[in-house]
Amino acid sequence: ADVQALPVAERRATLLAQRKAELQKLISMYYAMRGWNSLGVPTVATLQRLGLWQYLNTATREKLVELNG
Repeated sequence: ADVQALPVAERRATLLAQRKAELQKLISMYYAMRGWNSLGVPTVATLQRLGLWQYLNTATREKLVELNG
């Protein structure tokens, strides 16, 4: 559909939805590149690779495992 032919309010809503979808794709790519899950939480593997896992207490480790599914 030609966005330019739409009424202004509908055009604005359509473009905003497209931009939000593109932003979500970029955020997902960024998170994946950083070794984070879809919530932006570092994965267990990432924390282990960085040598940080050993410094976390048991409760924090359990929560991270839970957040990473």
